[in-house]
Formats: sequence, structure tokens, C-alpha cells
Amino acid sequence: MYTIFFKKIRFVWITLFFLSTGSYAQKTIDTLVASGYYKKADSLLTVKNHNESIALFSKALPIFKKAKSWARVADCYNKIGRNLLNISKNKEGLYHVEQAIKICNAYLAKGSKQRIEAYDNMGKYYVFVTSDFKLGLQEHLKAFSLRKQNLPQNHPDFIKSYTCLGFSYLYLEDYDNALVYYEKALQGAIALYGKNHIKTTRHYTDVSRVYIAQDDY
Repeated sequence: MYTIFFKKIRFVWITLFFLSTGSYAQKTIDTLVASGYYKKADSLLTVKNHNESIALFSKALPIFKKAKSWARVADCYNKIGRNLLNISKNKEGLYHVEQAIKICNAYLAKGSKQRIEAYDNMGKYYVFVTSDFKLGLQEHLKAFSLRKQNLPQNHPDFIKSYTCLGFSYLYLEDYDNALVYYEKALQGAIALYGKNHIKTTRHYTDVSRVYIAQDDY
């Protein structure tokens, strides 16, 4: 009798083990597929192939949600939002950025890179879509503050903050501050890429925009 009982218990445990490990293996396979979508979508965003990038991020998003991979979920929302804002689908873009912030508030640390990116995306929305330059500046300052709290001083992400603050101040016609931050972005790019790298050229242009705004031709 006891032998039969223990055999039944053993069978139950073995069944549960295989069910749980099978579920884990399937989840791993699914997230690997999602990571493939994400990587391709990210490369398409870099070359401004926005529609295909959105499609692939949108495929990855529900898989990451199901796996409760919240950092990747926030990443997808942020990058779909950025894509949409870049093609002037502003209402949809704003919705996705707001969803990224909700995920950050619910699941991620205060200083997460996903939260920082969401603040930068919100800042760009206010500056370039609603022309609310003060609100845009506030969002970029939030991102900058979190970078200062969580990253080393020479981290390349500061170039992004300096650039965002530069154009916020430029649109507010605060040319002194615009020049300060654009120059910091330029020096950061030179240190990272060199004076003659293609990624440095935009920062020369940004600095020149301030001088043009000041009629210093």
C-alpha cells in the first residue's frame, strides 16, 4: 500500500517537474524570438526605417509582456513611441511613451535607463509637437538629473542629455545656456568618436545654430 502511495507521489512530482521545466524552456525560446525582433527593430530605427521598426517592436512587445520582462516591455513602448513621433503620428507616439512611464513606475527602479529615455521622449514631444518649450525643458532636466545620479561623468549617454538641453534652451531663446550644453555635447562626441567622425558632425551643426540665432555669422 505504502509502495503504491509513494509511486503516485513520485509520478506527480516528476510530472510537475517536466511541466514546469517545459514551460520555462518555452518561455526562453519565446524571449529569444522576441529579442531577435527587438534587435532588428532597433537597427531599423537607427537608419530611420520607422514603419518596419514599429512592426517588429510590436511583435516583440506582447512576448516580453507575457514573460514579464518589464525592462524590455518599457524599451519597446519607448522605441515604438519614438518611431511614431518621428513620422508625426504624435497622439499614438505620446500614448506609447506614457505606457513606458507606467511600466517604469510599476516595475523598474527610479534611475532605470528606460525611465530616462521616456523623459527624453516626453521632452521632445513637448518641444517639437506642442511647442511647450518650458515643459520640454523640465522633462529633459528630469532625464539629466537621473543620469547624474546613476551614471559616471564620462558616460556617452550624457551627450544625449546635453543635446536635448541645448535644443530646449535654443527654442526658449536662452542662447547662453544653449551654447553651453551644445558645446558639452560636441566635446563629448569628440572624446568618444574623434573630431572627424560622422557622428560628431551634427554637434558642430548644433553649435553653429546658436551662433546663427545670435546673428554671429
